[in-house]
Amino acid sequence: MPAKDRVQRRKLIHSIVVRTFVHATEEEERVLAAFRVVVPSEVPLSKLHVTGHFGNPVVILTARIEQAQAIRRTLDVINERLSKSELEHLKENATRYLDDDCNLFIRFDKQQAARGTLRLGRKDPILVKLKLAAYPARRENALDLARELWKNALLH
Repeated sequence: MPAKDRVQRRKLIHSIVVRTFVHATEEEERVLAAFRVVVPSEVPLSKLHVTGHFGNPVVILTARIEQAQAIRRTLDVINERLSKSELEHLKENATRYLDDDCNLFIRFDKQQAARGTLRLGRKDPILVKLKLAAYPARRENALDLARELWKNALLH
């Protein structure tokens, strides 16, 4: 295809990191299934076995996504599984989820994800950090990208 016929896609995200904890009282397979509600199965993950504050075993599940195709696929999964009202909430409240380093932080309810439903949540969450491709790297530029990201999701 000639270069002039290609549609130039604007890069919105440099990387996505998804992380959650498997506590001693939880079944690792069930938490892994909840994790996969957010992260597509083709994305590799790492497991880190650590000791908790009271000496209890904890497993940290992490997926680091840097390839453009995997980033798009992960965003598609989130956009398909999150309700329109929650996507709208993310768009309208993007400033609350954004830090000064152009990272967008979202927390999903791990218990709901274990039931196959993606919902925003704060307690014992699945943490998602999106490194936005803001240039220059300023919070206001990242905020524009965040709003564009969720606006595009709402159009589908």
